[in-house]
Amino acid sequence: MRGVLDACFACGVRAVHAAPVVQAYALMWELKELFDPDYVLNPGVILNRDPDVHIKALKPSPAASAIVNRCIECGFCESNCPSKDVTLTPRQRITVFREMHRLNTLSEPSQAEKSRRVYGARARV
Repeated sequence: MRGVLDACFACGVRAVHAAPVVQAYALMWELKELFDPDYVLNPGVILNRDPDVHIKALKPSPAASAIVNRCIECGFCESNCPSKDVTLTPRQRITVFREMHRLNTLSEPSQAEKSRRVYGARARV
């Protein structure tokens, strides 16, 4: 038996994959070829014929801190976050924190200093 690993897997939601989904995907390709024959709009993002894209296009998730490293960016915390309408959302904060951590580990201190000026002296998750 073969399975599918998708975004719903980590959240515990069972996704139903049926014939209508396959038909809709084929229709999406027809529309893409009709309106964007040169494939210049959002190339390879939703529609991709490369069977190895799941290996080539991995989103980096660098280690930053014990709390941030546990986040799988599912978005469940976004709707319940008390600060979501006041400041960055939880996922945005985590992305900023990871980027600041990456810049702080670079050999060029100017990049790290620039990130501190833009995002603040300390990142709080």
